[in-house]
Amino acid sequence: MTQISELITEFLSTIEAESSVNTLKAYKSDLNYLKINFDKLSEITEEKLKDIRVKLIENYSEKTIARRWSAWREFFRFCQLRGEIKNNPIFSVHVDPSNRLRVLNQDLNQESLEAICNASSRFRDRALLWFMYSTGARPSELFAYGYFKYLNMAAREFYIDGRTTFLSQQAFSSLEEYFKERETIVGSKAPGLNDPIFINDKGEPLKEMFVYTLFTQTAKMLGFNLNVGALRDSLMMRLYKSGASPEELKYVLGFKSVKSIEPLLRLELK
Repeated sequence: MTQISELITEFLSTIEAESSVNTLKAYKSDLNYLKINFDKLSEITEEKLKDIRVKLIENYSEKTIARRWSAWREFFRFCQLRGEIKNNPIFSVHVDPSNRLRVLNQDLNQESLEAICNASSRFRDRALLWFMYSTGARPSELFAYGYFKYLNMAAREFYIDGRTTFLSQQAFSSLEEYFKERETIVGSKAPGLNDPIFINDKGEPLKEMFVYTLFTQTAKMLGFNLNVGALRDSLMMRLYKSGASPEELKYVLGFKSVKSIEPLLRLELK
C-alpha cells in the first residue's frame, strides 16, 4: 500500500492550481498532523481516529478542529478515488468527549521520560521537551504564549491563558543551557519581553508542527510509538497519583471545567 506521505504529496499537487497560498498552507499543516500519526492508510482505524478526535477537542478551538477534519475528509476522498481505500473513515467517527471513557496508554515512567527528553544533542530540543512536560502546555499554547513576557525564570513559572504553571528542575536546568546556545544565534543582548523563547537557527520562532515532529521522531528512534500528547498524559498521571484533586488537574492542565476532566479520572491503564 502506498505510503501516506506519498499520497499527501499527490493530493496537494491536485489542489495546488485552484487553491490560494493560505489554503494550501493550511492543508499542508493539517495533513502533516495526520502524517505524523500514521505511516500507511491500513493503520487508520475508527478507534484511532476517535482518540485523535478527542485530543483535538482537548487542544484546539472548534474552528481549527472543523478545518482539520475537513482537510482529512477531502484527503480520504482522494484516496477513495485512487482505489487506495473503500470507505472514508471520517464518516464513521462520532465522539462525545463528555462521557467517553478515555484509555490512557501514554503514561511514561521516569526512565522513558528522561530517555526521550534527553535524547537530542541540541540543548534547545531537550529544553523544549522538558518544558512541555513540566508545564503541561499544549503545542498550540506553547506557540501562543511561548514568549519571554510569559516566562519568569526567577520564580520558575510560565503563564498560560490565565493559569500559572511551573518549571521542574530538569526544565529549568535545560532552559539555562539552551539560553547559552540561543545567544550564539541572536547575540548576547538580553531578549525582549516580546521575543520568542524557542527559535530556529535563523532566529525565527519555531513553528507549531516542529514540536509534534520532534517528539514523534525522537520517540520512534527510541522504540516508542507515541505522540506528543504523552507528555501531558504523563504529567496528568504523575499529579493524579500524587493526590491532585480534579480542581487542581483542571487548573494545571487548562481544562474548561471539572466535568470535562471526569473521563480522564476513570482510567484504564494498558
